[in-house]
Amino acid sequence: MLRLISLFILLTPLFCNAQGNLQIQQKVDSLRKTTIIDGNDKTGYQVFDDLFEEMLQADTINQQMPSIKKVGELLRDEKSRNSHLIKLFFGYQNYISNPQAKNNSKFQVDLIEALNMEVNEIYGKLPVILYIYQAEAYNADKRYKEAETLVDNAREIYPNAIPLKVYQAMAKKDESLKQEVIKANPNHWMVQLRLKESKP
Repeated sequence: MLRLISLFILLTPLFCNAQGNLQIQQKVDSLRKTTIIDGNDKTGYQVFDDLFEEMLQADTINQQMPSIKKVGELLRDEKSRNSHLIKLFFGYQNYISNPQAKNNSKFQVDLIEALNMEVNEIYGKLPVILYIYQAEAYNADKRYKEAETLVDNAREIYPNAIPLKVYQAMAKKDESLKQEVIKANPNHWMVQLRLKESKP
């Protein structure tokens, strides 16, 4: 966890002064110049999958987060491929952890869409964690129908992703679907937080 905090501190300035799409794209273009772009190198993509398993799919969040060691190695290695994607991801993570982010949900959407566009351009697909983050950004911006559609589409690709099941049950306000998710995943932290306690 300390390694994660250190990463947040390292990437704090990434989006602190950006105000719109143009500034975001300038940040993306600038970071692109610091790495080697290679769609055949799946290291960055695997990091996203590992983070998903540790933070979102597991019943309890893995406080040790072994993938953070891999992230550190990736960022330190000047020859690593697509490392800007990891920087963008943690820059986004840092931004939404800032209380001020709640006052600018549209910018949150712009950030995650820019990240997802960049990942999709390189790999031709999105890891599940980015679908989840984008749905959360849409919900924060009160774009509930878009969030629901995104989750429905993502579930076609990742049918076993528990967070997607939770958000789908919440969006559809379907009690039978809700109970089905609770029964199948009774110990999952998000099920307990979002469904068992019936929080919006």
